[in-house]
Amino acid sequence: MIVHLDFPEDLARLRIHRVNVGALIAEVRDEHSVGPLVELDAGPFHELTEVMSFERALRELPNVTDVYLRTFEDDRARVEVTVGQPVRLVEDIVARLPYSTDVTPSDDAHATLDVQPLVRPA
Repeated sequence: MIVHLDFPEDLARLRIHRVNVGALIAEVRDEHSVGPLVELDAGPFHELTEVMSFERALRELPNVTDVYLRTFEDDRARVEVTVGQPVRLVEDIVARLPYSTDVTPSDDAHATLDVQPLVRPA
C-alpha cells in the first residue's frame, strides 16, 4: 500500500508527535473505506436479467456477504451490498466488476454507477 504524505506538514507531525506509521496508514485507509452496508444506484439496465447478472457479479466479489435488490425502475437498480469488513468502493468493488463503470460518489456509503458490460473477445 502506498501512503501519500503532504510534506513538510505530515513529516513534521510524524516527528513531533512520533505517530506510529501503521496507525497513520490505518487512519488513511479508514477515511476512504465504506461498509458494512454500501448502497449503489446502478444502470442503465434494460432487462431484469441484466440486473441479475450485475447482482451475481457483486456476490462473487471477495468480502461481499449479501446483495439485495431494493428497486429496479427506469432502467436503474438500487442495490444494497453488505461487506464483511470495510472496503474501498472504487478499488475493492467497482474495479473488480466485469463492467466498464463511471462512478459518482454521493457520500461515504452511497454511489451512482453508470455501467456497461465489458465486451469479451470471441
